[in-house]
Amino acid sequence: MAHLVVELLGNGTCRIEKQPAGLVIETDVPRDLGGPGNRFSSTELLAAALGSCIGSSLAPVASRLQLDPSRIRLTVERHLGSKPRRLESIDVVIHAGQDVPDNARRRLLAAARACPVHRSLDAGVSVTIGFSDAIRSPD
Repeated sequence: MAHLVVELLGNGTCRIEKQPAGLVIETDVPRDLGGPGNRFSSTELLAAALGSCIGSSLAPVASRLQLDPSRIRLTVERHLGSKPRRLESIDVVIHAGQDVPDNARRRLLAAARACPVHRSLDAGVSVTIGFSDAIRSPD
């Protein structure tokens, strides 16, 4: 199981490390909220996670259907609501880059909808938030 450590760097920038692999990404508060906006925002990462999950789910199905997975591209657009400010919707479009018969199209769409991120968003993920006064150092 992946363990993520989020470190606040100031000015709305967060450093996220995946342990034990040591992979790092950083996020920013978007410019429209007063942040620098030079990195992905948290809601963009959520939309990217959905796009990546769908892409990973499509690749083996496309191969089995004798389609070229390397020609497939996804565009992902997230839409924010303002009251309350939250991710309101995500639009994903699969650009096949090749002719896809109707039966293959249905199978690809089914694979996209079956990705774990989509299922989690659709079901409403349970989130628990706790608090500790102690500083947790990375393991």
